[in-house]
Amino acid sequence: PEAYKNVDKVVQIVNELGISLKIAKCIPLGVVKG
Repeated sequence: PEAYKNVDKVVQIVNELGISLKIAKCIPLGVVKG
Protein backbone atom coordinates (compact mmCIF):
# COMPACT_ATOMS: atom_id res chain seq x y z
CA PRO A 1 0.00 0.00 0.00
CA GLU A 2 1.15 3.49 -0.81
CA ALA A 3 1.54 6.10 1.91
CA TYR A 4 1.30 9.89 1.65
CA LYS A 5 5.00 10.24 2.52
CA ASN A 6 7.93 7.84 2.39
CA VAL A 7 7.80 6.34 5.88
CA ASP A 8 11.50 5.42 5.88
CA LYS A 9 12.53 9.06 5.37
CA VAL A 10 10.15 10.31 8.07
CA VAL A 11 11.39 7.72 10.59
CA GLN A 12 15.03 8.53 9.79
CA ILE A 13 14.54 12.26 10.37
CA VAL A 14 12.56 11.77 13.58
CA ASN A 15 15.23 9.37 14.86
CA GLU A 16 18.07 11.79 14.01
CA LEU A 17 16.30 14.64 15.83
CA GLY A 18 15.97 12.49 18.95
CA ILE A 19 12.16 12.65 18.97
CA SER A 20 11.82 8.86 18.90
CA LEU A 21 13.86 5.68 18.57
CA LYS A 22 13.75 3.07 15.82
CA ILE A 23 12.78 -0.27 17.33
CA ALA A 24 11.22 -2.41 14.59
CA LYS A 25 10.00 -2.16 11.01
CA CYS A 26 6.51 -3.46 10.27
CA ILE A 27 5.53 -4.51 6.76
CA PRO A 28 1.84 -4.88 5.87
CA LEU A 29 0.86 -8.32 4.61
CA GLY A 30 -2.40 -7.23 3.01
CA VAL A 31 -5.27 -4.77 2.97
CA VAL A 32 -8.87 -5.60 3.84
CA LYS A 33 -11.64 -3.39 2.50
CA GLY A 34 -15.23 -3.86 3.47
